[in-house]
Amino acid sequence: MCTPNTQRCFDFLLRAGDLVTINVIVAVHNRLLWSIDPAQCTVDLLILAVLRMVWRSSWSWRISLGWTAVKLIVRALELRPDEGSAHVVLAASAATIAWILSRLAISTLITRLCVPRVRETEMLLQGTEEAGGTAGSSDQQPTARTSGTSREDLVHWTRLLGLARTQKTLLTTGSVVLLVRLPFSISLPHFVSESIGGLMDGDVGRVKHAIILLIVCGTIDALLDFWCVFLFSLVQQRIVRDLKRDLFASLLSQPLTFFDNNSSGELMSRITSDTGQMANDLSWVFRFSIEAVVRICGVAGYMFYMSWRLALLTTCIVPVNSILNVYYGKFMQKNAVEVQDTLASANSNANEVLGSVRTVKAFNSEEKEYDRFAENLENYYKLQVKQAIVRSGYYMVISTFLMNMVVQAAVLSYGGWLCVEGVMAVERLVGFMLYRSQFQEWFNMLLSSYSDLVRGAGASTRVFNLLDRRQPFCHLSDSTDGVADSRAMELAGRRWRGEVKLKNVSFVYPSRPSSFVLRNLSLTAPGGECTCLVGESGAGKSTIFLLLQRLYQCPSGRIFIDGVDVNTIPTRLLRRKLLGLVGQEPVLFRGSIRTNVLYGVDNGGREDGDNGDHRLQTALKIGHCMGFVGQLPGGVDCEVGERAVQLSGGQKQRLAIARAVAMDPRILLLDEATSALDSESERQVQEALDEAMVGRTTLSITHRVLSAARLASTVVVLDKGRVIETGRPNELLKDKKSAFKLLLDRQQCLPAS
Repeated sequence: MCTPNTQRCFDFLLRAGDLVTINVIVAVHNRLLWSIDPAQCTVDLLILAVLRMVWRSSWSWRISLGWTAVKLIVRALELRPDEGSAHVVLAASAATIAWILSRLAISTLITRLCVPRVRETEMLLQGTEEAGGTAGSSDQQPTARTSGTSREDLVHWTRLLGLARTQKTLLTTGSVVLLVRLPFSISLPHFVSESIGGLMDGDVGRVKHAIILLIVCGTIDALLDFWCVFLFSLVQQRIVRDLKRDLFASLLSQPLTFFDNNSSGELMSRITSDTGQMANDLSWVFRFSIEAVVRICGVAGYMFYMSWRLALLTTCIVPVNSILNVYYGKFMQKNAVEVQDTLASANSNANEVLGSVRTVKAFNSEEKEYDRFAENLENYYKLQVKQAIVRSGYYMVISTFLMNMVVQAAVLSYGGWLCVEGVMAVERLVGFMLYRSQFQEWFNMLLSSYSDLVRGAGASTRVFNLLDRRQPFCHLSDSTDGVADSRAMELAGRRWRGEVKLKNVSFVYPSRPSSFVLRNLSLTAPGGECTCLVGESGAGKSTIFLLLQRLYQCPSGRIFIDGVDVNTIPTRLLRRKLLGLVGQEPVLFRGSIRTNVLYGVDNGGREDGDNGDHRLQTALKIGHCMGFVGQLPGGVDCEVGERAVQLSGGQKQRLAIARAVAMDPRILLLDEATSALDSESERQVQEALDEAMVGRTTLSITHRVLSAARLASTVVVLDKGRVIETGRPNELLKDKKSAFKLLLDRQQCLPAS
């Protein structure tokens, strides 16, 4: 957004242009028309003087300039064609009208670029998103408005155009090349007209001269066109790169509540489809709108030079086309939002199915998923057909009917009459028709650029809503909840015992605000020991891990590590130095075993000075991975493939253990780490866990009471979000009425005694 000073400078320049223009038009009015009708001229000047007295009125200058210019045009049409004064009057009048239209366009652009209080407007886009609002409500993508005149749309247009500000050097260079190219390109029809005139006059030298200049100018025009295409294509690719990078960074910075409410397929559609649509539209807009404006001005000037009467006849249709284009643009913006949302739904469906293709095939649901995807595509197709029908009708009216038939017939009829009367030469009429075709082509291109910009603004609605949510990534020295950098560094250098304490913690998931997962829960996990959380499904065990990692904010109660509130611990320190997670279903990424094991280590372990090999080997040994890794082709550099489908469940679980201990965390979080394994794999994984737990605080979630009894120093039994029992496992098993003993009896299918 431009600054207030910049806006004041623009306003000053526009007002200066107003003063210059109105004084020029008054001078022409006085000098050339006084001799024709002094009385009427005096009345005109009196009316103009009154209008200038109310100069500060927002529309007074437009009325005064427009009224005087129209008056001059009417008077000029009354003059004989051979009077030189008519050309002067028409030129001054055309310049005045051009200034009025240009000023309107510039004022509109300044209004959109110089929007005050940008943050307030962006908050208007997102709705009333307050920190203390309903949990999770701000994590849904806001619904886009499609009104072409709303304030939100103006901001979207401004931001869409603002994407190209970082590429202003290339855009300026491309625009300069366009300006240099303009004389060569515009002169081509003139040389064609000259060659025809030479043929009609039998002047061979004139024909040769015109053809040589035509070839030279055409060659230069082609070379400059190459650089125009290259520069603007480069701008497009850079915008795509920057936009996708910023959008991906914004998605990575979102909390888990955001991903609970938005499917990954729809988010991928924003990165792939929407950003590409926006950048493609911007590239066309900046290239063809700039070129169209430059060419239209040049061609229109040459048309007025050749025949101001035919030029007026050609350009009189412009206001009608502009009005139709406004309504067409409104439809295109609304349609673009619907198209992008439908495409996002189809992409989300495809992403979900392809990511779970084994399950789809296991249930023989290929046909069902095909029908669902085909239905989404059919909706997308119908919207595209609707867009094609409206576009075809629009261009039929604008290009075929108005410009090709009506205007061309009128120009040929009137131009032919001028040729018959001897006012205009035939070759000049031919040249004028060639320029008229160029005017039509580039005027349609300008209208098309407007439509592309509107469509791009529609596609950008969702993207900008996501970009507005971007938060900074967490670093070791980040301030967290007002904690100073010195405090953060003090915590980073502290020796941690790993004692975990939850005090009066209550929690509900944003997607289920009426259902409490944890209710006033308190527990303590002693440092250096293993504490097992047991209970039925839905008791809240995994939620405790999520709150401990601060993947969700704890709205009620507090969580401490060694007496330090986790909300005051920098996120990077908490998740990379204090906590290490081994989940029930380990996720391994495409890449090598080395990359996956050192995934949570800064710079892949290179800060150790040996490319992390020592850290890698130690982690693999603790995870009992050396045996099967050594048998793989390439060893630690073996590619595991997407989702590590080439490895067994036990192998993936042991690599997950190695990945957790590679960070050397003080607290190890085990979430059902062995529940999905066969007996042999479970034995191997359990051996790895036993070694990984040495010297660390361990919080383990398990459904298996016997496993908890063997591993844990302390057992915490949960039920419906509350702690109902805590103690040593051996002592709890001796009590036949303890909840822990009842769970064991239930699992062994024995009646409780």
